Amino acid sequence: MQNTKEKLNELNTHKAAGNQAAFNKILFEFMPHFRKVIHHKIRQMEFRGELPKNMYSAQGLVDEVYLRIFREQNREPYDENYLKARMFGIAKKILNEWKEKESGERARISTETLWENEMKALDEQYVVDAEGELVLLEELDDISYHQDEYGENLILIEEDQIEEIAQALALKDNDEPLTETEKKRLGKAYSDLPETSRAVVDYVVFGKLNEAQVASVLDVSIENITEMMGKVKARFLSVLKR
Repeated sequence: MQNTKEKLNELNTHKAAGNQAAFNKILFEFMPHFRKVIHHKIRQMEFRGELPKNMYSAQGLVDEVYLRIFREQNREPYDENYLKARMFGIAKKILNEWKEKESGERARISTETLWENEMKALDEQYVVDAEGELVLLEELDDISYHQDEYGENLILIEEDQIEEIAQALALKDNDEPLTETEKKRLGKAYSDLPETSRAVVDYVVFGKLNEAQVASVLDVSIENITEMMGKVKARFLSVLKR
């Protein structure tokens, strides 16, 4: 079984030789979960209406990421942190390109403003409504709120991924699986996260990136990522304890 250093060395060798097929194979072995994360992100964008359903494929995006990395000027030797952040950074750029192509316009908001809005949104509190359902406090005053709007169709995550989040973020003190109620609440809490906050969770839990690598992908400080993950975990714990 090759270790990470050996895989990175092989990437350099295959790139120098112009062997893209072998290069792609090593990239897949380096991050076998990469395609799963991309599929998850595309599905979320389809749910939000940012991409038409079944128009874009995870494999197509992964192939494009591999191609762009292969065509880049050599950066030898490859560094693990750089390569992981670079792969997700390119994927993020492609997803934004697809989104802009569908919307016909470029989002005009600064990173600083976006981050401030995200952090404020994470401070919103959950309450239990008259029917016993978990909702954000502001939703109780929203005229568009209806009980059936919070059904399965608005959950942006698969059931097994909910359990994966709980384990990765150590949301339970023991090894017991989540109850059905806990899965439902955690799934809703995840789906209600602001877009960038949800992306950070995806990168950490499903993409297996550390906070420094996520900071590199999003072009923010490590302190920003640490603070955001702290707020996200606090929100998740709050819904599990209700």
